[in-house]
Amino acid sequence: MSTDSQSLLAATREQHRKVLELATLQVMVRETLEGVVAKAEGQSLDSLTRPHGINGVEVQSFLDRKRVIMSGRVLACVLALVECPSMDSDFAGVMQGLNPRYARLARLNKPAIDTVFRLRELQVRFPDVDTRSVASVFGDHANLYVSVVNAGTDALTAFEDPSTREAVLAVLDDGVDERIRALVAEKAERIQAASSELRGLLDTLLDRYPTRKDQAEALGVKRPHVQKALGGQLSIDVIRRLIEAVRELMASESAPSPPAPTPPPRGERGFAATLSAVLERHGGATSAEGVTFTLGEDSFVEIDLDPTEDLIALVQRHIEHTRGLLNLLAQIRDDATRHKVRERIARQVEELGLTIRLFSDIHPNRLTRLHDDQRRAWAAGPGTKRPR
Repeated sequence: MSTDSQSLLAATREQHRKVLELATLQVMVRETLEGVVAKAEGQSLDSLTRPHGINGVEVQSFLDRKRVIMSGRVLACVLALVECPSMDSDFAGVMQGLNPRYARLARLNKPAIDTVFRLRELQVRFPDVDTRSVASVFGDHANLYVSVVNAGTDALTAFEDPSTREAVLAVLDDGVDERIRALVAEKAERIQAASSELRGLLDTLLDRYPTRKDQAEALGVKRPHVQKALGGQLSIDVIRRLIEAVRELMASESAPSPPAPTPPPRGERGFAATLSAVLERHGGATSAEGVTFTLGEDSFVEIDLDPTEDLIALVQRHIEHTRGLLNLLAQIRDDATRHKVRERIARQVEELGLTIRLFSDIHPNRLTRLHDDQRRAWAAGPGTKRPR
């Protein structure tokens, strides 16, 4: 272990010690305060805290172990209620040098705190290994390790459950360092293999794109991006996406020129045109509201098609991107902004829902008339019920 890692490990253990001290203070004050509240028959908590300028809700969250008192007006109020104002110096001493992200852990019990810091020490020992790789060794409890790294205190209350805690400790006690090193080695091999595959594909393009810069421009990325992928400096997922982009480029350039826009004869196997031409002929019509690639009763035409692996991979890639982007927009914090975005792309998303229903149905052609009716209902204006 490097000198820096050793110093960080020592600092982490000091934080562990301070959190346990703060947790002890929380328990002492909380139990005393519970006795005070119990004796104040007929009085609400708010009536007890109001003379001290504090809302009862803030103190109740402390009693419910939803918050940690460390300093400030809430601490002063609680210490006044338990008639121990001198304990303020005890809190001040513990808080000196205690990282606020760790202080929040003091609402957990001691076994849970100890487990959290054992996981934190694991992170210190493997600073250069990505979080998800380390988390994977914990199986069903992988997200708890991620919460430790991200200081997600709410999720870490799970460690107060003995069965959860014991499951994680069992992994920590069963050669976890060796397992992580093995994962790192395996990941490095997969990245190297993907980089070699990418290099081989790019080499086939040298006659048309003789430099890495030319190849990068054709792929729509920067040259350093390609160079890093070839050097195994990017994640396996990023390299594989670049591989798929190269295959897509090769397929589009090797395909013959698109024929006249007439339906292909039945029995024809494969596409005889580039992707854009195929979509123009078979991707669907444009709806009355200007949404492209919609299928209705008039535009639905059955075709004989045996999709290639490259085409299926291309579809999967675009579905992943669409799903990821919609997930991104769904997480916008501001309600008004999220509503504005939702209204902006509402019809696109609604049509996407219809497309998914068509694809998933065993008899898609039977749904087209219903979908046309649905579009007419949408066009009727506000108040029309839309599919969920």
